[in-house]
Amino acid sequence: MKLLAIETCTEACSAAVYIDGEVVERYQIAARQHNELILPMVEEVLAEAQINLSQLDGLAFGCGPGAFTGVRICVAVSQGIAFAHDLPLLGISSLANLAAQAPASEQGEQQQVLAAIDARMAEIYAGQYTVMPNSVPILFSAEQVITAEALDLGAAKLDYGIGTGWQSDAEILLQKTGLEEAAVDAAAVCAAVCSAVGAPAGVTVGAPATVGRCGSVTAEHAGAHRAEHARLHWPHLNRSGRPRQLELRVRQRAQTLRA
Repeated sequence: MKLLAIETCTEACSAAVYIDGEVVERYQIAARQHNELILPMVEEVLAEAQINLSQLDGLAFGCGPGAFTGVRICVAVSQGIAFAHDLPLLGISSLANLAAQAPASEQGEQQQVLAAIDARMAEIYAGQYTVMPNSVPILFSAEQVITAEALDLGAAKLDYGIGTGWQSDAEILLQKTGLEEAAVDAAAVCAAVCSAVGAPAGVTVGAPATVGRCGSVTAEHAGAHRAEHARLHWPHLNRSGRPRQLELRVRQRAQTLRA
Protein backbone atom coordinates (compact mmCIF):
# COMPACT_ATOMS: atom_id res chain seq x y z
CA MET A 1 0.00 0.00 0.00
CA LYS A 2 1.21 3.51 -0.88
CA LEU A 3 -0.09 6.42 1.19
CA LEU A 4 0.65 10.09 1.70
CA ALA A 5 -0.01 11.58 5.15
CA ILE A 6 -0.28 15.28 5.99
CA GLU A 7 -0.45 16.85 9.45
CA THR A 8 -0.63 20.56 10.32
CA CYS A 9 -3.19 20.59 13.15
CA THR A 10 -0.78 21.38 15.98
CA GLU A 11 2.56 23.17 16.35
CA ALA A 12 4.38 20.78 14.01
CA CYS A 13 4.10 20.69 10.24
CA SER A 14 4.84 17.30 8.69
CA ALA A 15 4.34 15.07 5.68
CA ALA A 16 5.12 11.38 5.24
CA VAL A 17 4.91 8.72 2.56
CA TYR A 18 4.22 5.11 3.52
CA ILE A 19 5.14 2.41 0.99
CA ASP A 20 4.65 -1.20 2.09
CA GLY A 21 6.04 -0.67 5.58
CA GLU A 22 8.74 1.88 4.69
CA VAL A 23 8.28 5.55 5.65
CA VAL A 24 9.82 8.78 4.37
CA GLU A 25 9.08 11.82 6.54
CA ARG A 26 9.58 15.57 6.83
CA TYR A 27 8.85 17.20 10.20
CA GLN A 28 9.35 20.69 11.60
CA ILE A 29 8.07 22.60 14.61
CA ALA A 30 7.01 25.82 12.95
CA ALA A 31 3.98 27.61 14.34
CA ARG A 32 2.22 29.88 11.82
CA GLN A 33 4.35 28.64 8.91
CA HIS A 34 2.36 25.56 7.97
CA ASN A 35 0.88 27.08 4.82
CA GLU A 36 4.41 27.86 3.55
CA LEU A 37 6.00 24.53 4.47
CA ILE A 38 3.49 21.80 3.78
CA LEU A 39 3.54 21.73 -0.05
CA PRO A 40 7.36 21.72 -0.31
CA MET A 41 7.40 18.94 2.29
CA VAL A 42 4.96 16.90 0.21
CA GLU A 43 7.12 17.34 -2.87
CA GLU A 44 10.26 16.35 -0.95
CA VAL A 45 8.88 13.13 0.53
CA LEU A 46 7.42 12.08 -2.83
CA ALA A 47 10.74 12.74 -4.55
CA GLU A 48 12.74 10.85 -1.91
CA ALA A 49 10.33 7.91 -2.08
CA GLN A 50 10.52 8.03 -5.89
CA ILE A 51 6.77 8.03 -6.31
CA ASN A 52 4.25 10.48 -7.73
CA LEU A 53 0.75 11.35 -6.58
CA SER A 54 -0.96 9.33 -9.29
CA GLN A 55 0.66 6.16 -7.90
CA LEU A 56 -0.76 6.58 -4.40
CA ASP A 57 -3.59 4.43 -3.02
CA GLY A 58 -4.87 7.11 -0.67
CA LEU A 59 -4.18 10.15 1.48
CA ALA A 60 -4.41 10.37 5.28
CA PHE A 61 -4.82 13.77 6.90
CA GLY A 62 -5.17 15.21 10.38
CA CYS A 63 -8.80 16.23 10.87
CA GLY A 64 -8.30 17.85 14.26
CA PRO A 65 -9.02 18.85 16.89
CA GLY A 66 -6.25 21.40 17.01
CA ALA A 67 -5.36 24.92 15.95
CA PHE A 68 -8.27 26.32 13.96
CA THR A 69 -6.20 27.59 11.04
CA GLY A 70 -3.92 24.53 11.13
CA VAL A 71 -6.88 22.18 10.78
CA ARG A 72 -8.27 24.19 7.87
CA ILE A 73 -4.89 24.13 6.10
CA CYS A 74 -4.61 20.37 6.54
CA VAL A 75 -8.11 19.74 5.18
CA ALA A 76 -7.71 22.19 2.29
CA VAL A 77 -4.35 20.79 1.17
CA SER A 78 -5.61 17.21 1.41
CA GLN A 79 -8.82 17.99 -0.43
CA GLY A 80 -6.95 19.80 -3.19
CA ILE A 81 -4.51 16.93 -3.77
CA ALA A 82 -7.23 14.27 -3.55
CA PHE A 83 -9.46 16.17 -5.97
CA ALA A 84 -6.68 16.60 -8.53
CA HIS A 85 -5.64 12.95 -8.41
CA ASP A 86 -8.89 11.18 -7.51
CA LEU A 87 -7.54 9.76 -4.26
CA PRO A 88 -9.55 8.38 -1.34
CA LEU A 89 -9.21 10.38 1.87
CA LEU A 90 -8.90 9.17 5.46
CA GLY A 91 -9.32 11.64 8.31
CA ILE A 92 -7.36 10.78 11.45
CA SER A 93 -8.03 12.45 14.78
CA SER A 94 -5.21 14.52 16.23
CA LEU A 95 -5.85 12.87 19.59
CA ALA A 96 -5.58 9.40 18.05
CA ASN A 97 -2.33 10.52 16.42
CA LEU A 98 -0.97 11.48 19.82
CA ALA A 99 -2.18 8.29 21.48
CA ALA A 100 -0.30 6.28 18.87
CA GLN A 101 2.94 7.89 20.08
CA ALA A 102 2.59 6.47 23.60
CA PRO A 103 5.46 4.05 24.31
CA ALA A 104 4.60 0.38 24.54
CA SER A 105 4.48 -1.17 27.99
CA GLU A 106 7.39 -3.38 29.00
CA GLN A 107 5.06 -6.38 29.10
CA GLY A 108 3.53 -5.57 25.73
CA GLU A 109 0.08 -5.18 27.28
CA GLN A 110 -2.64 -2.75 26.25
CA GLN A 111 -2.61 0.67 27.89
CA GLN A 112 -5.14 3.38 28.64
CA VAL A 113 -3.84 6.68 27.29
CA LEU A 114 -5.29 10.16 27.82
CA ALA A 115 -4.37 12.40 24.88
CA ALA A 116 -4.91 16.11 25.54
CA ILE A 117 -4.25 19.20 23.43
CA ASP A 118 -4.28 22.75 24.77
CA ALA A 119 -7.42 24.33 23.26
CA ARG A 120 -6.73 27.77 24.76
CA MET A 121 -9.49 29.67 26.57
CA ALA A 122 -8.76 27.50 29.68
CA GLU A 123 -9.94 24.34 27.87
CA ILE A 124 -8.39 21.19 26.47
CA TYR A 125 -9.25 18.75 23.71
CA ALA A 126 -9.22 15.35 25.37
CA GLY A 127 -9.75 11.74 24.39
CA GLN A 128 -9.06 8.47 26.15
CA TYR A 129 -7.70 5.64 24.01
CA THR A 130 -6.91 1.98 24.40
CA VAL A 131 -3.49 1.44 22.85
CA MET A 132 -2.25 -2.04 21.98
CA PRO A 133 1.06 -3.11 20.42
CA ASN A 134 1.05 -3.13 16.61
CA SER A 135 -2.46 -1.72 16.40
CA VAL A 136 -4.19 1.63 15.89
CA PRO A 137 -5.50 3.37 19.04
CA ILE A 138 -9.12 2.57 19.87
CA LEU A 139 -11.30 5.35 21.20
CA PHE A 140 -12.38 4.47 24.75
CA SER A 141 -14.44 7.55 25.59
CA ALA A 142 -15.78 10.37 23.42
CA GLU A 143 -13.40 13.11 22.36
CA GLN A 144 -14.43 16.43 23.86
CA VAL A 145 -13.45 20.03 24.42
CA ILE A 146 -13.68 20.69 28.13
CA THR A 147 -11.98 22.30 31.10
CA ALA A 148 -9.55 20.08 32.96
CA GLU A 149 -11.61 20.55 36.12
CA ALA A 150 -14.76 19.22 34.43
CA LEU A 151 -13.09 16.22 32.78
CA ASP A 152 -14.69 13.01 34.02
CA LEU A 153 -12.58 9.89 33.58
CA GLY A 154 -14.92 7.59 35.47
CA ALA A 155 -13.29 4.59 37.07
CA ALA A 156 -10.81 4.03 34.25
CA LYS A 157 -7.18 3.57 35.30
CA LEU A 158 -4.79 5.48 33.06
CA ASP A 159 -1.30 4.33 32.16
CA TYR A 160 0.01 7.29 30.19
CA GLY A 161 -0.72 10.91 29.33
CA ILE A 162 0.38 12.72 26.19
CA GLY A 163 -0.04 16.08 24.47
CA THR A 164 0.23 19.81 25.20
CA GLY A 165 -2.91 19.77 27.32
CA TRP A 166 -0.70 18.22 29.97
CA GLN A 167 1.38 21.41 29.97
CA SER A 168 -1.44 23.90 30.36
CA ASP A 169 -3.29 21.90 33.03
CA ALA A 170 -0.57 19.65 34.41
CA GLU A 171 -1.39 19.93 38.11
CA ILE A 172 -5.10 19.26 37.67
CA LEU A 173 -4.65 16.34 35.25
CA LEU A 174 -1.96 14.69 37.35
CA GLN A 175 -4.22 14.91 40.38
CA LYS A 176 -7.25 13.55 38.51
CA THR A 177 -5.41 10.66 36.88
CA GLY A 178 -2.96 9.72 39.60
CA LEU A 179 -0.17 9.55 37.01
CA GLU A 180 3.43 10.36 37.82
CA GLU A 181 5.20 13.00 35.74
CA ALA A 182 7.40 10.25 34.27
CA ALA A 183 4.30 8.72 32.68
CA VAL A 184 3.45 11.92 30.79
CA ASP A 185 4.85 13.39 27.58
CA ALA A 186 3.55 16.97 27.63
CA ALA A 187 5.73 18.09 24.71
CA ALA A 188 4.33 15.67 22.12
CA VAL A 189 2.58 17.09 19.07
CA CYS A 190 1.01 15.40 16.06
CA ALA A 191 3.23 13.87 13.38
CA ALA A 192 2.31 12.69 9.89
CA VAL A 193 4.41 9.56 10.30
CA CYS A 194 1.93 8.27 12.91
CA SER A 195 -0.95 8.78 10.50
CA ALA A 196 1.02 7.15 7.69
CA VAL A 197 1.76 4.04 9.72
CA GLY A 198 -1.72 3.75 11.23
CA ALA A 199 -3.75 4.60 8.14
CA PRO A 200 -3.41 1.26 6.29
CA ALA A 201 -5.57 -0.32 8.99
CA GLY A 202 -8.38 2.10 8.21
CA VAL A 203 -8.17 2.79 4.49
CA THR A 204 -9.69 0.69 1.73
CA VAL A 205 -7.92 0.80 -1.60
CA GLY A 206 -10.30 1.99 -4.28
CA ALA A 207 -12.76 3.48 -1.79
CA PRO A 208 -14.59 6.65 -2.84
CA ALA A 209 -12.93 9.97 -2.05
CA THR A 210 -14.70 10.46 1.26
CA VAL A 211 -13.49 10.55 4.81
CA GLY A 212 -13.35 7.25 6.62
CA ARG A 213 -12.82 6.11 10.19
CA CYS A 214 -9.64 5.20 12.05
CA GLY A 215 -10.31 4.25 15.64
CA SER A 216 -11.77 7.66 16.38
CA VAL A 217 -14.50 10.12 15.52
CA THR A 218 -15.19 10.66 11.84
CA ALA A 219 -13.91 13.84 10.27
CA GLU A 220 -17.50 14.89 9.58
CA HIS A 221 -18.26 14.77 13.31
CA ALA A 222 -14.95 16.37 14.21
CA GLY A 223 -15.52 19.11 11.67
CA ALA A 224 -18.93 19.94 13.11
CA HIS A 225 -17.43 19.97 16.60
CA ARG A 226 -14.59 22.28 15.55
CA ALA A 227 -17.00 24.58 13.75
CA GLU A 228 -19.09 25.00 16.89
CA HIS A 229 -16.00 25.56 19.02
CA ALA A 230 -14.67 28.10 16.52
CA ARG A 231 -18.03 29.90 16.42
CA LEU A 232 -17.85 30.35 20.19
CA HIS A 233 -14.18 31.18 20.61
CA TRP A 234 -12.81 32.49 17.30
CA PRO A 235 -15.73 34.15 15.48
CA HIS A 236 -13.40 36.55 13.65
CA LEU A 237 -11.70 33.62 11.88
CA ASN A 238 -14.93 32.44 10.28
CA ARG A 239 -14.89 35.42 7.95
CA SER A 240 -11.46 34.64 6.53
CA GLY A 241 -11.22 33.60 2.90
CA ARG A 242 -7.69 32.18 3.21
CA PRO A 243 -8.59 28.46 3.35
CA ARG A 244 -10.58 28.69 0.13
CA GLN A 245 -7.73 30.55 -1.54
CA LEU A 246 -5.28 27.97 -0.23
CA GLU A 247 -7.42 25.12 -1.52
CA LEU A 248 -7.44 26.63 -5.02
CA ARG A 249 -3.68 27.15 -4.89
CA VAL A 250 -3.17 23.54 -3.76
CA ARG A 251 -5.30 22.22 -6.60
CA GLN A 252 -3.23 24.19 -9.10
CA ARG A 253 0.02 22.96 -7.50
CA ALA A 254 -1.22 19.38 -7.43
CA GLN A 255 -2.07 19.54 -11.11
CA THR A 256 1.53 20.46 -11.89
CA LEU A 257 2.72 17.37 -9.98
CA ARG A 258 0.57 15.03 -12.04
CA ALA A 259 2.82 12.57 -13.83
